[in-house]
Order: sequence, then C-alpha cells, then structure tokens
Amino acid sequence: MVLTIRRSEAFQAVKQYCKSNQEIILQTGDIKFYGVLVGGSITSVGQDGKADLDFTIVGTNGNFKANSLLTKQNGIWSVEKINLDE
Repeated sequence: MVLTIRRSEAFQAVKQYCKSNQEIILQTGDIKFYGVLVGGSITSVGQDGKADLDFTIVGTNGNFKANSLLTKQNGIWSVEKINLDE
C-alpha cells in the first residue's frame, strides 16, 4: 500500500507543490528527498477525488513530518492544505 501511494498522481502533485512553494522551502531548506514511508488515503472516482497524505520531507534544515489534503477536479490534483511539523 505504501508503494502504491508513493507512486500515485496525488503524491507526485504534493511533491511538486512542495518544491515550488517558497514558504515550505524557507522552513525546510532545500528539499533533499522525501521519506520512504507515505501513508494516508486516496479516494478517486473518475475525474474527481480526495487524498489525505502523511510523509516526511528531508531538507537542509532538518526532517519534517508533513500532512497534506488534496482534491482532484477534472483529473487534476490540487493541494488544498499542508502542515509541517519538525
């Protein structure tokens, strides 16, 4: 299940969001990689869906636990909210 979520379009969308969000970069520093374990849930029916993902960001400023909420509309995943804890 972890590998399925890790390879999902939802997780790819949240990784791209993290790499391009200046507030996240200021907190984490340059993102080196994302932890191997990715948990949460993804529900997708056709072109719509929701995801709640938990993962780790390893950056130059340390390791951060991340929780993100995403929605999928017309086949496109969008990050609605992301929380980081050191």
